[in-house]
Amino acid sequence: MLRVAHIFFVCFVLTSYQTFATDPIVETNADPIVVNDVAFMKLGTYRGFTDDGTEYQKSFFVQRYSTAPWAESKAICKAFDMDLFSFETLAESRAFLNMIDTNSVLIKTYPLWIWLDGIALTGKSKTDWYWSKSGKKVTFPMDWYVNSPGSIDQFCLCIGRQTLTTTSGFNDCYCYDAYKIACQRIEFFLSSMDKNLN
Repeated sequence: MLRVAHIFFVCFVLTSYQTFATDPIVETNADPIVVNDVAFMKLGTYRGFTDDGTEYQKSFFVQRYSTAPWAESKAICKAFDMDLFSFETLAESRAFLNMIDTNSVLIKTYPLWIWLDGIALTGKSKTDWYWSKSGKKVTFPMDWYVNSPGSIDQFCLCIGRQTLTTTSGFNDCYCYDAYKIACQRIEFFLSSMDKNLN
């Protein structure tokens, strides 16, 4: 019976992913936004500037029901033309931490760990982290979760909390652990000077 239920769940999730991939993402200001009523919940949108002054906007989505290891989570985001979360600035990372600590669905979830796109080259480091998609080093000071980073063999970056009474933060995690799948869409804007050149 358990095996049949597991097969049904896997088929349900795969069918949901296939349906979602062809549907447009609906943008509203409600919290939370459920896309296609199955797959992803929109956490929010952040608008800011990169270090070189380029204006951008990111929309953050969290998979409502499934968890997966880091590499599989990255592949699932890519299948929907999105990427695992990464942050351009300290302000953006803090805005996201606030989103997960105040979201009406996630506020009730613990432990809550969400995959980020970050990877470490050395274990137990607070400064040796890189975004895997861009290869850029994380240059802002990360708000680490209590007692993190914790182990010399945890090379994937996640964010979240262990209990309801603690504030979320960055954490070094085992890449094979199954955590929430979280994806982002990013849009860059041309500056007025760039528009005049075109």
